[in-house]
Amino acid sequence: MQRKLAFIRVLIFSLFSVLFLTVSQAIAIVVSPSEINLVVEVAPGAQTGTYKYSIGVAPSDPSETKYTASADQGWMSVNPATGDIPGSFELTITVANNLLPNGGTVTGTVTVTSNTGSSATVTVNLTIRRIIADKLTVNPSEITLRFTRANLARKTFTAEVRNANYERNDFKWSAEVSASWLTVIPTSGEGAANVQVTVDPSALPAGSYCDTEDCEKPAGKITFRSNLPTAEAKDAEATLTVKLVIQAPNELTVFPSYLFWSVERKEDGTIDDFTSQILHVYAGATGFSINYNVPWIQTTFINPGDGESGNSLATYQAEGIFEIQPLKNILQSYGVGRYEGIITVVDRGTAFYREVPIIVEIRNPGDPISFPVSQPTFTQMAPGFIMVEATDAHSLHMLLHVDDNLAVYQTQEACTAAGGTWLDPFRGEGSSGTGLPYCSASEKVYVLLSAPQKQPNKVYAYTPVITDKYLLVYQNGVRVNETIDPYFSIGPIPEASLGPMTLAGLKGQMFISVRAGTNLNSTREMQEVQVNINTLEGSWIVSENFKGKTYTYGADRILKLVQNTDGMTYSGTWGTTSVTASIADGKTLLYKIEFMEGLIFYEYWVTSLSATEMKGKWRFSYNGDSSGWETFSAVRTTGIGVGNPFN
Repeated sequence: MQRKLAFIRVLIFSLFSVLFLTVSQAIAIVVSPSEINLVVEVAPGAQTGTYKYSIGVAPSDPSETKYTASADQGWMSVNPATGDIPGSFELTITVANNLLPNGGTVTGTVTVTSNTGSSATVTVNLTIRRIIADKLTVNPSEITLRFTRANLARKTFTAEVRNANYERNDFKWSAEVSASWLTVIPTSGEGAANVQVTVDPSALPAGSYCDTEDCEKPAGKITFRSNLPTAEAKDAEATLTVKLVIQAPNELTVFPSYLFWSVERKEDGTIDDFTSQILHVYAGATGFSINYNVPWIQTTFINPGDGESGNSLATYQAEGIFEIQPLKNILQSYGVGRYEGIITVVDRGTAFYREVPIIVEIRNPGDPISFPVSQPTFTQMAPGFIMVEATDAHSLHMLLHVDDNLAVYQTQEACTAAGGTWLDPFRGEGSSGTGLPYCSASEKVYVLLSAPQKQPNKVYAYTPVITDKYLLVYQNGVRVNETIDPYFSIGPIPEASLGPMTLAGLKGQMFISVRAGTNLNSTREMQEVQVNINTLEGSWIVSENFKGKTYTYGADRILKLVQNTDGMTYSGTWGTTSVTASIADGKTLLYKIEFMEGLIFYEYWVTSLSATEMKGKWRFSYNGDSSGWETFSAVRTTGIGVGNPFN
């Protein structure tokens, strides 16, 4: 008998979000931006100038974990030249006075190669103009940004506005944007200045945004105008062109993973109007539908298809953009509190769905905003492989799916024809091990878990066969507890829950392998999930905001934390002060860091943690009085770490 292969669709969701993921085609390795066009106006006697760009690197395959970057021109340098994938490096372009003494254009290439040999390039076109006249310039003059899958988070970069004649700086300028997805801060100024340009693609359809015929949409432009006394009017203006490439995903995805609003309730009981937020959906070719379980929001379909309207909650289009807004007239009567609901998005073709939490907080005047904490997110998807970023404060919940082509023989005749033995405990024909009639040739589903950093050389099976759910099945590569068949399911499962599994006490990686076979020793892997678990352990450089100013502590006051054996707390020092940290609920808060200095009590609440950075809010208390909440962030310097059975 020829057995059909089965595939597993893994649904990953946390206490806030649910992600149903299907096997998709791997995308090419991505560097962003992939092209830089830099125009530099060089006046006689000008000194060397440097221009820096952050280049992001994303993998095309889970085995690509390291990159090496090199530049083929002496006027370019990269730092660091090697690093982790995903990651980024800084590209520095140095324009010396003797480079292209007569002006012109030179092209350089930065080649980024992974540890597997795959590569991508960043093309740099450097144009030098030798000038002595006044002329407004902006650098870069053109940039291309790439957004992949449903990662539609905003991107911000810096542009420099100046007069090419460096001796004149007494001019005024203003900026005008051509697209709603572009913003620039500030919009006006005097003399040379750096501006922050932000690109928000959340409401944009997939496609290419540029100025050529093969692009679906126009590029964004920022026009800078000045009062410089130029010989020609056009030289008093400069334009920054922003090109985009937005790649649609192959699986059902929704961005963002949650929607959150917070408003104050005034003394007269009223609240301000709510802003609207964008929900962007990518589904299959047959379209999707949405619904919600609370009466206090309204949805507007921004890009309805033929025969559809702004009030439609279903579409035959693969892509949809919705405007979501809470209803003030209903929520105003609810009073102070936190109100939660769910928007459910269902793919019409596969019946898979995503749940998007919606949260409205109504607070008393002066109360801090309780931002939702960061949740586990997937960072890599390839056939048979999923990578998830989480923390030890999170809980992980997955739904496992097996296609109905799993080899299962449900009658004695079919079992015998397949060469199997029919086991029927009700008719005295042997024990099936499942308590039901079963064919020995039928395939079962197994879910295996390992945490090498916590318990090396041990593999557990997640199984309903035993009360504790977790059974040790391999130790040092040797099968143990062989008298128990630790299957997860005896056949195809349309939807089965794994977890919520607490990650407290873990660090580094946890691996989940979904397998199918007639018994554990004969299984084949159908899906692997790698969970990278970040912790507070390590050394941190902390920056605090206090009364409008930012303070960064130096090397004499490094925050150092070590994970305790209980898996729930940390101990450490901040400079010479002893500190403690504990895992919070993972929903409204990830961690609490606390300490005393003299009679002053300090508390730092962590709401976001990655491999390199944490963010949150802090305050201090003295003699029963507390300061207002302020924000803080910290950059990791060492110790990057990447209910479970391992504690």
